[in-house]
Amino acid sequence: MTHRVDRASILSNRISRRALIRGSAAGAALFTAALAGTDVGAQTPAASPAAGNFDWMKYKGTKIRVMVPINPTNDVLKAHFDEFKSKTGMDIQYDELPENNERQKLTVEFTGGNSTVDVFYTSFFQEKRLFAKNAWYDDLTPYLNDPSMTAPDFAWDDFFAGAKNAGTVDGKLVGVPTNMDTNITYYRKDLFDQAGMKPPATMDELEAAAKHFHNPPQMYGFVARGQKNSNATQIDPYLRNFGGGYFDKDGKPDVDSAGDIKAVEFYADLLRKYGPPGVTNFSWPEASALMQQGRVALYTDGAGFAGPFEDPKKSKVVGKMGYGIFPAGPAGNFPPIFANGLAIYSQSKHKEAAWYFVQWATSKSILLATLKSGTSVGRTSAWDTPNVEQGSPLPKEWFDSTLQMLKIGVPGLPDVVNVAEARDIISVGVIDVINGQDATKVMQGVQQQFAALVAKEQGS
Repeated sequence: MTHRVDRASILSNRISRRALIRGSAAGAALFTAALAGTDVGAQTPAASPAAGNFDWMKYKGTKIRVMVPINPTNDVLKAHFDEFKSKTGMDIQYDELPENNERQKLTVEFTGGNSTVDVFYTSFFQEKRLFAKNAWYDDLTPYLNDPSMTAPDFAWDDFFAGAKNAGTVDGKLVGVPTNMDTNITYYRKDLFDQAGMKPPATMDELEAAAKHFHNPPQMYGFVARGQKNSNATQIDPYLRNFGGGYFDKDGKPDVDSAGDIKAVEFYADLLRKYGPPGVTNFSWPEASALMQQGRVALYTDGAGFAGPFEDPKKSKVVGKMGYGIFPAGPAGNFPPIFANGLAIYSQSKHKEAAWYFVQWATSKSILLATLKSGTSVGRTSAWDTPNVEQGSPLPKEWFDSTLQMLKIGVPGLPDVVNVAEARDIISVGVIDVINGQDATKVMQGVQQQFAALVAKEQGS
C-alpha cells in the first residue's frame, strides 16, 4: 500500500517521509529538519547575537512561578535549581502536577486571565497552534536577539533546525525545546538473550516475541498505553507503519483506511492477548511501573521514559533492559517526534526574569545532563559529546536507537488546532477495539467525528 501523507504535508512545505526513509542525499540534507514536529519552511529567529552587557544577576531578588508536568525531563531540571538560584539570585515557585492536570490548570488560569504563571512547560505537538491562537505565548524573539538579555554562550545555532521550528509559530519564537521524544522498543534483554532471540525489528517479530514471553500473571508479553487520550500518541506510529495516518494524499481526513483499521486491530490484539488486565486504564506511569517490576517483556513508548528502568531505587530490572528501534510495519518505519519546551506566559509580570530561567533551563550543560539521564534533546552539542553514554545509567544501545529513530521520525499526531479533542476521538476508538468491538465499524465512527472536527476548524 502507498503510504499516505498528512494534510500538513500537503498544505505546507514539509519534508517528504520517503526522502527520509530512502536515506538519499536530499533526505540526509534534511536530517535536522526531521527533528521537528512543525514545517521546515517556517522562518525561525536569527542566531544568538554577539556578547553584550549580559549579567546573570540582573534580576536578583525576583521570584518567578514555573509550572510543569511531572516527568523525567523536569526531574533533571529540578535537581539543578540550586545552581540557578546561585547563578541569578532569583527564587522559584515551582508547581509540578501530573501531565493532564498541568495542562488543564494552565488552560483554566490562562482563560481566566488572572494567572501568575511566568514560565510553563508546553507540548508543541499538542497545544502550539491553540496556545498561539489564544495569544498565551510571549514572543521570545526580542530577548533572543538582545545581547544584554541573552547569555553569549546560549548558542541558539546549537539547536537542531527542527528543534527551532518546533518552538516557532509564524516566525516568532514561542518556546525553547527541552526535549524531543520519539518511540523505541523497551525489551528484557536478559530474557531475549536466554531465548536466543533478537529484539523485534518488525511488527511481525514484535507479535511473535510478545506471544513467546507471555506467561501471566508472572510475565506479560507486551504493554503499552491503553488509556483515553494517552493512547493516541502511541497508536500514531502503528497507524503510519501499517500505511495509515490521519489525512489522505489530498489532505482530507481519512482515519478509516485499510491501514488504519489494520493498525488499530494489531495494537488492540497485542494489548488484549498479551497485556495485563485493566490495560485501558494504563498511561505511561502504569506501563513503566509494570516494566520496572519485571513483569513484562516488551513495551513500546517514548524514549524519554528510560531512566527509571536503570534506577536501583525504583527498578527491579536494572542491567536487564534492552532499548531497540521501534518496529517497522508493512509500509515502513515512521516513528513520531514529539517536541516539548519552556514558554513564557504573555501576561507574565516578570517576562525578562522568566527569559533568564528559560535560557538557563535549556543551556548546553542542562540539556547534556538531560540527555545523559535518558531524555533525548534538540541540542547538537549534547549528541556530539564524545562517549556521551559515559556517566549515564543508560547503555549505548539507548543512545543509538533513539538517535536512529529521530533521524527518520515524522511529526506526531494530526496537525490540527484542537489536538486534545482529536486525541480523545482517536483514543476512544482504540479503547473500543481493545474491548472487542469491530475495528472497521469503530474506525468508521472515528472518521466521522474526526472529519467533523477538521471541518469545524476550517469553517466549512
